Amino acid sequence: MTTAKAAPAKKTAAKAAPKAAKVEKEEASNDIFAMPKFEMPKFELPNMDFSADGMPELVRDMAEQGVAQVRDGYEKVRVAAEEQNAAVEKSIDTARDAGMAVNKKVLDAAQANMEAGFNFFRDALSVNTLGDAIELQSSFARAQFDTVSAQAKDIQETVNKGIQEAAAPVQEAVNKNLDAIKAA
Repeated sequence: MTTAKAAPAKKTAAKAAPKAAKVEKEEASNDIFAMPKFEMPKFELPNMDFSADGMPELVRDMAEQGVAQVRDGYEKVRVAAEEQNAAVEKSIDTARDAGMAVNKKVLDAAQANMEAGFNFFRDALSVNTLGDAIELQSSFARAQFDTVSAQAKDIQETVNKGIQEAAAPVQEAVNKNLDAIKAA
């Protein structure tokens, strides 16, 4: 019976040995992919002066300077924006006034042309000969051409003046702000 018991023990030992070798192989292969183990070096931090709230004085000074610069920059941008808005409002008012002046000139020209047309028609009804009618027509056409040319020139000058006056405040404000930016 001893032999019978010894045989199963051998079998168990024989089975256990390959399992142990297999586990050692797995551990060895896992070690290849494992992260290396090392310790972090210890650094000594320099002594810094800390204020009551725990912030280093140097950092506090830099932060205060940064905040002061941002506030200063914001104030400059705010002032420049207000100046631009005022210039745009002034420009709009000037453009409105120029537009009203152009409208008045156009209406005056239209009224003058209508009166000239009615006068021509009245004079044409009182003509007795064909030669007088042709002469009246020629003189009316010549006079109307000169009048319309003068009216167009006057309206164009008014428009150009209005555009220049309307653009001037905005242009001045932009140039002023650009000069301020260049100086900074």
